[in-house]
Amino acid sequence: MASNANQKPGLTTFGWLALGAAATAVLANPARREKLKGGAIDLFGKLRAAASTKTSPETPA
Repeated sequence: MASNANQKPGLTTFGWLALGAAATAVLANPARREKLKGGAIDLFGKLRAAASTKTSPETPA
């Protein structure tokens, strides 16, 4: 039985190649690229709005 005790964390070479191939396939289509860009902009806006809201560190009992 193989042991994973010596396995380093992170992606393997094959993992990086698969990730690059998937990204290339998605970004090759202009419609998908624009949809992904719009989604990223929306997500960035939501994260920025969430970071700018002030919350109280203590909640009243």
